[in-house]
Amino acid sequence: MTYPFPDDLVRAQRDWLTTYRQLEPHMTDCTLTRYGHADLPAIRQILLDIHADAYAAEMDDPFHRTEKFAWFVDHWGARPSFNCIIAFDTGQPAGFAYGATADLGRET
Repeated sequence: MTYPFPDDLVRAQRDWLTTYRQLEPHMTDCTLTRYGHADLPAIRQILLDIHADAYAAEMDDPFHRTEKFAWFVDHWGARPSFNCIIAFDTGQPAGFAYGATADLGRET
């Protein structure tokens, strides 16, 4: 999902964190870190690893394969407006949300 403004992405991630803490009340050391377009080389593998872990049972579905997801990460990450927030639980990546503005008149 893309968000029209970076602040919308931040709000969505904070909502996710609130829900996460309600579902996992013992998780108290969760932090959010925001990254931009220039940070993609440093965070790309983290995103791919989280995705692979989340969809491990569905890797036979072509849509959930890591190669397919990597295309999306590279496509959206190439945009200057790319923003990503990664949640870290006790220092370990626990989830993420990312987005970028799309070109007018184009779906992707």
